[in-house]
Amino acid sequence: MRLLRRTFFAGTNFNCHQQTFNYKASATARANVTLFGFEASAFYAEAQYGRTSGLPLDNVLRLDVFGKNVYRKNLSAMDCSPHTYTLAHKEPGFSVDHTLWVGPIPVTFTASSDLDLTVTWGWGACDTDLSANIWIRPSATLTFSGTASLDLLVIKATTELSGSFNTALQPKLEVAGSECSVGMQVDLDRNPPDAASWKAYYEKRRCKFLMFDCHLEEAGTKTFWSWNEPAENEVLFNETIAIKR
Repeated sequence: MRLLRRTFFAGTNFNCHQQTFNYKASATARANVTLFGFEASAFYAEAQYGRTSGLPLDNVLRLDVFGKNVYRKNLSAMDCSPHTYTLAHKEPGFSVDHTLWVGPIPVTFTASSDLDLTVTWGWGACDTDLSANIWIRPSATLTFSGTASLDLLVIKATTELSGSFNTALQPKLEVAGSECSVGMQVDLDRNPPDAASWKAYYEKRRCKFLMFDCHLEEAGTKTFWSWNEPAENEVLFNETIAIKR
């Protein structure tokens, strides 16, 4: 399972034609993963830029993966031109042991999570027209897997866990001081589709003649859960707000 959160903010004061025009644009994206009671932060990505009283704020790009900082860049000098930066990162997550009953047999298996992440940041700012724009696009494939079997000569139990999640949201923010406006847009991109399942089954050994001519036959199956979301691409939110003068 995973929980995705995105936040975005764009704001200004009302003196949009003043050199001390205050503004800030920021966007964050994060994914928390919970697997059999164990929870961890898969990634946290951040982008922000702004000024107050003519001075820059803590303008930064940042990426943390499973609690470890893997990228940080301070946005100090701005030259009124657009910039982008893309970072690809793979990281093994965590593993957890879980015991369940498959039919009459307790089976303990180790499930693990892995992250294949690409984050693209876009930013630009220009003090001459008091404008700033910033966006962030995380494209993460978070996979779960786990399998185990137990063979007790007369009965065999197996459990399997698999999942792949690919949903990405892209917040875009723009503050235009010369136009006295703030614009916001959020795009949804899910391709390929998200899917996951956890199932178990057990087999019993059948013999035609005592211990001869034996083979395993399916005796029971169970799907604990399965889930899928279709591929999708759409604009979730788009609005431009005028700053009252």
